Amino acid sequence: MPLIWLGVPMPALLKRFALIFLPAVLMLSLAQLAILWLNEQKWIERIEVRENSRIELVKGLVTHLVTCCQKHQMKRNNAPLSCMLYSSLC
Repeated sequence: MPLIWLGVPMPALLKRFALIFLPAVLMLSLAQLAILWLNEQKWIERIEVRENSRIELVKGLVTHLVTCCQKHQMKRNNAPLSCMLYSSLC
């Protein structure tokens, strides 16, 4: 049965719609924005941790390479290939 036959005027229906559904849409939109923001923050933290671990790995590798090459500096004939490459770069 159409609402016009019930005697409910159209402006009252629009007002009721606005008072009920617009706050609900606003709250759901805010919740979605908050979830997206938290997700972005976690993503940024993961990227920072990954970059820091890669930096630490490379620092350890370079330190090991330098100390290894310093040990083998006097014995160039028995030095590992990585030390020979490192000494050619210096």
